[in-house]
Amino acid sequence: MSFRFSKRSMDRARSVDPRLMAVATAALARSSVDFGLTEEQSRTWAEQAEKVRRGVSRTMNSKHIIPQGGEFSTALDLVPYVDGVFTWGDNQWRVRTEAGAVIEPFYEIAAVMREVAVALGVKITWGGVWDRRLNDLPPGPAAMKAAVEAYKARRKAAGGTALLDGPHFELAK
Repeated sequence: MSFRFSKRSMDRARSVDPRLMAVATAALARSSVDFGLTEEQSRTWAEQAEKVRRGVSRTMNSKHIIPQGGEFSTALDLVPYVDGVFTWGDNQWRVRTEAGAVIEPFYEIAAVMREVAVALGVKITWGGVWDRRLNDLPPGPAAMKAAVEAYKARRKAAGGTALLDGPHFELAK
């Protein structure tokens, strides 16, 4: 199956770095899971401050913010469609479809994003594993799931908790 971004999703990504969009566009075409963009992906500082105030974001150091004097943000949130509905939230890492199949869309999306990022030489960080570049993880959805579990264990061992943001991808250094 070959998916592509809708005009609405592309409009929402007009100010995202073209390298990141090239990875996302190619990944969507190869993906077994349809995904899109639920909102404007690039933000001003004031828009990000409002998201933090409302509790839907935790940082003012967001890669969604277009830097002063810059043209592009360097992050996007890829949200899966499951049975034609955007599926986004902490409890959506494992989803049952209307047909009864159980899928884990964020691992599928991360795996295909990794595949394309490696092929294109674009370094990416994924919100499922903040302390490793996506490119450096082993391939495949099962490896993505194992990487998330390992990240959670590293955070717990360090006395913290893991921040999991499955839809989030950003350019890495």
